[in-house]
Amino acid sequence: MGDNSDDDVLEISRDEYVHKVDEALRKDYGFFFSHEERNVDQQQDAIAMKERVGETIKAKQHEFDCTSKGIIDEGSQSLKNDKLTNLVIIKVKENIRSAGSSKTKKRMHGNKSRKPTIHEDPEFLNFTRKGEYRLRLPVGVSNRAGFSKKRHTLKFENLQGQVTVYEVKSEKNGSALRYSVINWPLFMTENNLNDGDMLDFTYLTSKKTVILKNVRYV
Repeated sequence: MGDNSDDDVLEISRDEYVHKVDEALRKDYGFFFSHEERNVDQQQDAIAMKERVGETIKAKQHEFDCTSKGIIDEGSQSLKNDKLTNLVIIKVKENIRSAGSSKTKKRMHGNKSRKPTIHEDPEFLNFTRKGEYRLRLPVGVSNRAGFSKKRHTLKFENLQGQVTVYEVKSEKNGSALRYSVINWPLFMTENNLNDGDMLDFTYLTSKKTVILKNVRYV
């Protein structure tokens, strides 16, 4: 290094220094350092330079804003799509869990829509028939009475408590056997019953008797 002697220092005048600084500032930034009055050409150059710089800044800012907005919009749309996808996945999982839970409940508790079994009274069996030329007995009566042959006898009790024995015979009803009362029109006539009357009966198992409990006349 030098000894910092005066011979190493480059001396220039103030005017030359200001001129060089002004040239550099005008070239890079479009303004002047010196306080000296600028001529018309210098002023116009400075204004034009500032306008160009301003337009360039605006253009860059617009480009930046558009790019930023595009990134934000894309990110927002992507976020919306991700949220929608997550909602769909959650809904599907809920449906799967719900279906599995329903099947489990059905296996554990049975199908609730199935009607509960009603236990019949072994002594009394109620049934209703419309008054007509014949009386076909319910299967429950035939089973309780132990019918298995072609003909059997069965007791009937009217509203006055009078008991009459009637014969019953088997009839084909599809693949099953049903039993109907022989001479049923006689019972209808003796008890003043008409076609269409609704007859409420009770079969008493211990006495093997069909009891006429009520008549809803037409």
